[in-house]
Amino acid sequence: MSNRMFPHIMEAHMNEGKAKVLSDSEFKRLIRITATERHAKRNVALLMMSYGLGLRVAELSTLIIGDVMTDDGSIKDHFQITRINSKNNKNREVFLSNPKVCKAINEYLSERRQNDSIAMTSGSALFRSQKGSNFTAHSLQMTMKAIYRRAGMDETVSSHSGRRTF
Repeated sequence: MSNRMFPHIMEAHMNEGKAKVLSDSEFKRLIRITATERHAKRNVALLMMSYGLGLRVAELSTLIIGDVMTDDGSIKDHFQITRINSKNNKNREVFLSNPKVCKAINEYLSERRQNDSIAMTSGSALFRSQKGSNFTAHSLQMTMKAIYRRAGMDETVSSHSGRRTF
């Protein structure tokens, strides 16, 4: 059988299991809806870091405040995903040059400073669950799935869509 005779079969096979890449309008809708919900600042920061920096959920779940913020409270220019937290077992430099990503991180950390009963230190988890515990990669993946579902995204959108869109 030739693939030229059945191009839809080849196309379906190549897209199988791949997370959807969002259009600009879909991403804007996702952010707009997420910004009105509970834990809005945290969830917008998560989405912005996923889509704006191409980070995986496993990488997002291991970030600490000191990765993105200096001792004086400003956002760093860059940070490193260490090889133990990387899929390819290699260190990877992440640049915080996107102003929208930096703004989302700043707004989230400002809200955390005001509302967090636990002292924020550079070694504290950057993203915490609603119960105040650290996210695991799986719990963060489920959180992102719920965010997409509430925004009316279809089943092909997943926590890896941010990385693919990036």
